[in-house]
Amino acid sequence: MRKTGLWSLGLVSALLLGSSITVMAESDGMEIIEGDGDTGYVSGVINGTQVPEEHAYEGLRLVDGKWIYIRNNVKDTSVNGLVYYEAGNEWFYVRNGEVDISLIGFAEYDGGQFYIANGRVCREASGLVQDPGTKEWRFVAEGQVQRNYTGLAEYDGAWFMLADGVKQESFSGLYPYDGAYFLIADGQILSSYSGLFQYGDAWYFIAGGQVSSYTGLAEYDGAWFYITNGILNTSFTGNVKYNGSWFYIENGVLRMDSPKALLLVKLQADREAGRSEAESVLSYVNQYRSEVGAGALVLDEDLCLAATMRAREMADNNVFSHTRPDGSDCFTVLEQFSIPYMATGENIACGYTDAQSVCNGWYHSEGHYRNMVSGSFGRIGVGVAVSRDGTPYWVQLFGD
Repeated sequence: MRKTGLWSLGLVSALLLGSSITVMAESDGMEIIEGDGDTGYVSGVINGTQVPEEHAYEGLRLVDGKWIYIRNNVKDTSVNGLVYYEAGNEWFYVRNGEVDISLIGFAEYDGGQFYIANGRVCREASGLVQDPGTKEWRFVAEGQVQRNYTGLAEYDGAWFMLADGVKQESFSGLYPYDGAYFLIADGQILSSYSGLFQYGDAWYFIAGGQVSSYTGLAEYDGAWFYITNGILNTSFTGNVKYNGSWFYIENGVLRMDSPKALLLVKLQADREAGRSEAESVLSYVNQYRSEVGAGALVLDEDLCLAATMRAREMADNNVFSHTRPDGSDCFTVLEQFSIPYMATGENIACGYTDAQSVCNGWYHSEGHYRNMVSGSFGRIGVGVAVSRDGTPYWVQLFGD
């Protein structure tokens, strides 16, 4: 009766004991057996010193309830290590010629390391397995430790950091893997963590245990910070747009009470108050452009805020100039709002009370008219601000 498909030691024992092996005779201290065994027809002598060559057997056998390694029909105590049992398609760990069924743990063999349970290699074991002796967690695939693997591995819904197949429980910090960085604590990814995390001299923005490539504002512990490609940008000071609004950042931290922060609040209020006038100016400008066959301009929100800043600084300082109060060129305002451009222009006016009158004034001025109908522009921003004495200041900013 031939048996196949052996998977566990208990099952192996039962099948071997169930094999049809018949004791034929006992003579001179030799026990001769023959019959159908697990590998086909077998015959030989279990006990004895003189064995006919045709009866020789080499391999594992169950004798007196123990698995032993038979060579020339006697126990070979020189065999140590893993032994393949063909009938069961399994590997067993042999010590001094006998399967060590008490062994549960890892064993070295032929340069590799294998997980043994009750004397057999657990080839069904894949994932992290704890060594009963060292308490280390090792990464196993089909019963063998993956010593050549260093990186991250998933097991039972979590991710772990491995070096040479061993979980690095002593490591906590950021770990680079496959082009990204992960937050590790005691060798495991903190997938539940999101927020800022300091590592070395920098602060990183973590989302789900991974350093995010996010650029923008992020809230942490009651404050807001400016993040660039996942790192707190402590060197940045300036304006940042977030969810459609602009905020002032100082050394990477959002400021709400500084003069520049308060100015941004005022500018956005001015922009809302002048929204109707801006739409009217756009309508007049596009009418002029249609007369010369130029395409219509689009009202750009960021350009409108930049134009509003130009109008506000003239109104607040009682100046009327393309040079800003700090002495810089008027177009430096575009940099403050991160507005890209290849071509740009500015029209300014003061004293006009409505959109129709100011556009009519620009229409009859050659330089201002040329800006309004130029084919180099595709976008426009319009800003208006009123000085303390009630004088309106108007600004058009153009972009390609």
